[in-house]
Amino acid sequence: MPDYYDLSSDNSVRDTDDGESSSESDDDHESASTEGLASDHRCILHVDVDCFYCQCEIQDRQIPKDKPFAIGQKHIIVTCNYVARAMGVKKLQSRTAAYEACPQLLIIEGSDLERYRIHARKIYQTFRAACKRVHPDIAVRRGSMDEMMADLSVAIRIDGDDRVNHSKGTVYIYGENDKESITLREDQTGACSKIVQEFQARSLSALERSCSERLQRASHIALEIRQEILQSTGFTTTMGVSVNPLLAKIASGLKKPATVNVLFPWRSQSLLASMPLRMIPGVGRTTVKALQHCLEKNAVSSQPSFWTCQDLLSVPKQNIVSCLEQVPVFKHSCEVQADIILHRCIGIDHGQIHDDEGGAPKTVSVENSFRRGTLVRKDALCAEMEELYRRLSRLLQERREWSHSSNFAYPTTIRLTLRTVDEKLASEKRRPFVTRSKQSSFDGLAFMQLRDPAQQVSFLRMAILPLLHAFGLKSDAIDITRASIATTGFQDLSARPKDSPTSFTQPSQSNLSTFVEKTEHGKSNRAKSRSPRVALNGASTEMSIHEQASMFHYNKIDPFILSQLPPDVISELRHVKPKKRPRIDDYFKRV
Repeated sequence: MPDYYDLSSDNSVRDTDDGESSSESDDDHESASTEGLASDHRCILHVDVDCFYCQCEIQDRQIPKDKPFAIGQKHIIVTCNYVARAMGVKKLQSRTAAYEACPQLLIIEGSDLERYRIHARKIYQTFRAACKRVHPDIAVRRGSMDEMMADLSVAIRIDGDDRVNHSKGTVYIYGENDKESITLREDQTGACSKIVQEFQARSLSALERSCSERLQRASHIALEIRQEILQSTGFTTTMGVSVNPLLAKIASGLKKPATVNVLFPWRSQSLLASMPLRMIPGVGRTTVKALQHCLEKNAVSSQPSFWTCQDLLSVPKQNIVSCLEQVPVFKHSCEVQADIILHRCIGIDHGQIHDDEGGAPKTVSVENSFRRGTLVRKDALCAEMEELYRRLSRLLQERREWSHSSNFAYPTTIRLTLRTVDEKLASEKRRPFVTRSKQSSFDGLAFMQLRDPAQQVSFLRMAILPLLHAFGLKSDAIDITRASIATTGFQDLSARPKDSPTSFTQPSQSNLSTFVEKTEHGKSNRAKSRSPRVALNGASTEMSIHEQASMFHYNKIDPFILSQLPPDVISELRHVKPKKRPRIDDYFKRV
């Protein structure tokens, strides 16, 4: 048995014939095995908006709450309300199967996410403001549209807290009942594990009592935040509280909707053991595929439809490392990644919640997918790209409104990704797809200054066409199943490299003079004798925003400093070409 297995639960989990898991606990061994988890003094809050898309539609369309309805994208159901779920409708189900399960089902087209993003932004801003009112140093991070996290540790006081007495609402603590029945479902594959666990009263260690008190105090803070979100936005949320991000996320899925759930680390072991493996962060389809061989060889699960954390814990670590070496992204860190995954399988997660300073996304992207065999000409692909240009333009403008520094809310890189059908693989694979990406620098500063939507679309088209040509697609011999455009490298993000040419602080006069001296070889007096005629907002006729942005990208000149220089200096700088790296063939030409 691998040595890391001793850190997991001692509970003997067995799968019953009906797919349920039951467990019996040994109190002494369980306490010893979870002492390390209880020593984590953090209080992490995970927020999940209940049936987010459905709540958006209820608010926007005034749909009755007792009406079964679902949100459809393409040919599948991405989510449905609780009424429809009770009638057998499931996530990622085909529309045909959904109608068979519930003939009176209303399916609303949800491919356009713009309305949902507006609601998501309002919820996040309310959540962030509520956390900062509790304590200004609480770190808040936005995940997906309907998920958020916060580290409440700095707000927890053990020596008395009036919130415990004045909070409205109830808190669900997993394991307070003698018997618990929980269903854990993995969204992407639909893998579902039903866990039945019996608990026996036992005395807690001093470490566990301290942990219990901290988490319960954090849960009452969560109640206040949940109530504020409900009053401000009308959305109900489910919140999970535990000692690390992994357990907090699991906690938020224990009981829904509109609850605050607490998961003590010493009660999490059987949940983790029987949980679908793909629910572990960092374990996706590619990773599971790489682990397939060693899982099949060492599996202990009687459910071949999906792998559990218990299955992976039964595999020797060296075998896992060997399997991960096949994944290109883990090639140079497979041993570290194996440790991370194995630790998460037993509830250990050292991930930190870093404040995102407002939640402006690092990447803005749009995509569209197509049925195989429907997009087979290059001109048809170009026509489909027009809609992506329009959507991306709206998203970039929307992101600027969200940014804390709108002047720098522009991207510097653009990427085009295409998924094509490779006919050579059609006979070998059920999904013979090949995904490729091309990217280049992007003059985002110039783009964000455009106000006409038609000009914005034209700008994006000119940026994407060279990337499209780089794929070398034949005009009448292609089969595209997905196309996406992504923009990255936003200059307003605080987590930027120290040598970034973008400066958020206004330079002092001395720094400006130093810059002028360097660029003009001591002729700094020219900057004093002439007033600047180039402004950063592009109002001047001397130099366009496009030209300023080009200088910024290619010559590494700060656009703010550039705007303070006299026109004749700018004219000279415009003709300064970036230095070329010496090439070996240049040397032989000289010889």
